[in-house]
Amino acid sequence: MRSKSISQGETFGRWTVLGRDPERPNSKSRYRCRCECGTVRVIYANRLLTGHCRSCGCLRGDTLRSMKGNQHPNWKGGKATLNGYVQLTAGGPVRYEHRVVMERKLGRKLRKGESVHHINGLRDDNRPENLELWAKYQPAGQRVTDKCDWAEEILKRYEPEALTERLREAG
Repeated sequence: MRSKSISQGETFGRWTVLGRDPERPNSKSRYRCRCECGTVRVIYANRLLTGHCRSCGCLRGDTLRSMKGNQHPNWKGGKATLNGYVQLTAGGPVRYEHRVVMERKLGRKLRKGESVHHINGLRDDNRPENLELWAKYQPAGQRVTDKCDWAEEILKRYEPEALTERLREAG
């Protein structure tokens, strides 16, 4: 371990010692220091000598900003959230996870006017069993199965022979 004496102009990490703490000039344990970024603070000598205080915090910020993707400590496997929705950010364009899960479930891309609804209301719960396909075209925001039932009811009511004919063709 170094000797306890610290002199003006000495550097520790990004700190440069300016002198003793002006509020306590007789104290040998507190020093006024300037960080490379320009911040001036009073720091205890033992924190400088042991390396526990290497900067005002700018070192960590600079280090994190230089880290990208899976090198960053906040990396969550290519996932991020926006307004509670999980976004997939790994490679390619950013996509909402619930839409990708529904497309896999359907075996096709979502069509214009189709949306994905979270049954339990939790936007980050993207299990296939928690997702429903909704269609936005008339009437807005209903389940596709409800719309099929509605369409069948309309055909029964207004064109029962067309419904019977379509069922025969399908079956």
